[in-house]
Amino acid sequence: MASAVQERIQRERRFSANVRHELRTPLSGMLGSLEVLDDRSLRPGQAELLGIARSSGQALLGIEQFGFVVYGPS
Repeated sequence: MASAVQERIQRERRFSANVRHELRTPLSGMLGSLEVLDDRSLRPGQAELLGIARSSGQALLGIEQFGFVVYGPS
């Protein structure tokens, strides 16, 4: 029984590590691109949309980092 539980925990950790990796890569690219855009002259509406996109990306990154705390490093 304990072996089955340990095996399940290991599967969950591997799954979490894979999901976190798949999230982290595009999020890093997206947030980096938004940072480059922020250095440009934007109209107020564009700047507001940029801020929303950045907040959303950082929220997703926070979820990914929560997985690191719960399941450990990838």
